Amino acid sequence: MINRLRRTLILSFLLITAGCQIQPLHSTNSLETNKATKTQTLLQSIIIEEPKSRLDQLVRNELNFKLSANTSSPNTNALILKLDSTKTIRSVGISDVDFGPRAFFVTVKSEYILSDQVKNMIITKGSQQGTGSYDRVDQEFANIRSERDAEIRAAKAAALRIRHALSLALSKDQ
Repeated sequence: MINRLRRTLILSFLLITAGCQIQPLHSTNSLETNKATKTQTLLQSIIIEEPKSRLDQLVRNELNFKLSANTSSPNTNALILKLDSTKTIRSVGISDVDFGPRAFFVTVKSEYILSDQVKNMIITKGSQQGTGSYDRVDQEFANIRSERDAEIRAAKAAALRIRHALSLALSKDQ
């Protein structure tokens, strides 16, 4: 009776643990780590084309920072990213009777195309946008500065979304 119970326990333990793997907690040999490292290497090798406008420059600067944050190696891959950014300004709808709308949104929309120059193919393309808000006051310089700051915040948000989209597209190719 005890042998039968022991066999049943051992058999159930083996069935439960049959799909388990024993692997060190901080191992660097896992498949996910290798895939993530390869994706990070591909992201760091992206060359962003020269900007055509101030908005393109804002998005490009932030993308350069986000894509190659921890690297000092030169680009070896022929991945080229083309950017085209536009901005729209719209009021929130809150207004004073005398002065008109006071709160505004700046939306930066960046269309991108990532292509592989060696294989002569488009890897991914799409558009991402970021939004920043600002308030207008009675001083013109303050309005110009706050609109510009909102553009910068919106460009940073769009660049972050582009980085996520590029990372997703490059990880799918592996």
